[in-house]
Amino acid sequence: FAQIPSASYEVTDSDQVHYVTYLMSDGDNIMWIEANFATVKSYYGSNNRGAIPFGWSLSPSLVEIAPVFVNYLYRNATVNDEFYTSFSGLGYTYPDMYGTAASDIENREKLLDEYYRRTAEYMEAMDSEYVCFNEMKADNYDNEARDIMLNAYAKYDQIKGGFLTYQINQYQLDMPRAGAVYWKNDKPFVNLRESLWVGENEVTRPKQIEKMSQIAFRINQYSRNSKQIEGYSAVNIHPWSFTYDDVVAMTSMLEEDVVVVTPSEFLQLIAKNVPHETVLELDDVMEFDYTNMPLYQDTTYLDLENVALLAPSTQDYFDFEDGTQGWVPLPGRKELDQALYSEFTEDGEFTGTYGIKLAGSHFSQDITEPNASAYNKIK
Repeated sequence: FAQIPSASYEVTDSDQVHYVTYLMSDGDNIMWIEANFATVKSYYGSNNRGAIPFGWSLSPSLVEIAPVFVNYLYRNATVNDEFYTSFSGLGYTYPDMYGTAASDIENREKLLDEYYRRTAEYMEAMDSEYVCFNEMKADNYDNEARDIMLNAYAKYDQIKGGFLTYQINQYQLDMPRAGAVYWKNDKPFVNLRESLWVGENEVTRPKQIEKMSQIAFRINQYSRNSKQIEGYSAVNIHPWSFTYDDVVAMTSMLEEDVVVVTPSEFLQLIAKNVPHETVLELDDVMEFDYTNMPLYQDTTYLDLENVALLAPSTQDYFDFEDGTQGWVPLPGRKELDQALYSEFTEDGEFTGTYGIKLAGSHFSQDITEPNASAYNKIK
């Protein structure tokens, strides 16, 4: 397999920017990849895919388990789609714990080396050079254990660098070593700095908008110095609480000197511009005042408070014969959600009536937002 080369960016060598990369997690979930990942609008099937540089995670074991899916994803990729190796190589592991039951350090190193030898072989078959791995212990300051883990990755030419996470459902701005960088075999391994994720009971549009706005607000205040690791932010994207289109929306809130790149270019820029020295604590802004934080203005979500502020229409009767007549249709975010101007038919024959058609399905999921809506302040 061969990935499409990433787009090149005119500002690659600028030192007065902040670089961001997005990594959607859970690609190790082969059942998801084989199900609706490629077609559902929330993920790879988004009509907007290609709008921004984006990292999609995949397990390299797919080259044997489901090569037809890899072929489809790669053939249909844009220059802004890039695939990286998901947690934490050939199979889901916690490298800081892997092999710790071995009788001694030497035996553990042998176990790790064999695992990552196989990982490197499968990554080569997938044309993947960068890996993201998950550590079990957020407070793991055991440098010897981390050295063993990173050295096991970095010794292979196929693995050019990677990203580290700590149980990322708990990953917050104040987690240990957020945004840190480690160097092994002259290759960068970078901790995630942000995570676009809300809890299972918080997947409502207001909560999502708040989270998107907070992350954009923080990134807009981070260092604009690509010569230091503080000038880079890797952002985890949690697919069960945010969609690809949400990330496009969040990106629209970033300032012009914040540049989004693919995961490979992100690490290549760090390798090119940043001193090859391990940095554990960033020297950057860490406290934020959200009092005047701008909120993303969602055009697919009916906010009754905002509608109440609109100037009223002079119309109070609507036949829709010449269009929507001031009504704004808003489809929801699920695959079958629709809100559109329509001619109404019966048995295939036009009835002479026009209107706005609302349709959709929740697929037996909890109802957290409407399938479709339309608004127009008339009085």
